[in-house]
Amino acid sequence: MAETDRDRMMQQTQRLMGEGRRAEAREVARQMLMRRPNDADAWRLMAQLVDSPEKAADCYEQLLRINPADEAARDALSRIRSGGEARPDFTPLLRDALMLLRRGRRREAIELVQEILHRDPDHLQAWGVMARLVNEPQKIAECLENILRIDPANAAAQAQLARIRNAAAQRTGPSRGAAPTIVALLILAGLAVLFIVVVLPLLRGG
Repeated sequence: MAETDRDRMMQQTQRLMGEGRRAEAREVARQMLMRRPNDADAWRLMAQLVDSPEKAADCYEQLLRINPADEAARDALSRIRSGGEARPDFTPLLRDALMLLRRGRRREAIELVQEILHRDPDHLQAWGVMARLVNEPQKIAECLENILRIDPANAAAQAQLARIRNAAAQRTGPSRGAAPTIVALLILAGLAVLFIVVVLPLLRGG
């Protein structure tokens, strides 16, 4: 199976997940694994798509067969075996969302992260990526509020949310319209810091 075919099928699976068409996404992932049984990313996707803990455990066992050092897979498998619910590892999907953004496919990236947040509303890094994807200050503020709901001591999110609220106050106050470009640059700079603090460690370590 050529890499281009594999990438196309991965993107199709992720798109179907983002649209809530899980059965179709599972079928595409199954076809991919028939062609590439040692594809760790495909097994990770399948673990998120199967409909029972037992099947998810099978996927994580396959991941550990391919890479015995995969701590995320080991932790997920341990949770399942102990009767708890495994928290899916969404790191590859977050990487894909950022890749889509770099390619100018912002809407697809947002849909992919929305699917992650639908499944795990407390995923800190997913909220960090979403803050980078959305454009409107109000939506960025909502992402930051969720980050602070999960991690109240997050200084980068606190500072960035304060910038946005101060900018909103300036727009509605006597000095509205003053230096909007500078305000926008400050918000962008704050988002860059937030990304480095919240998201980058996960993506590097994933």
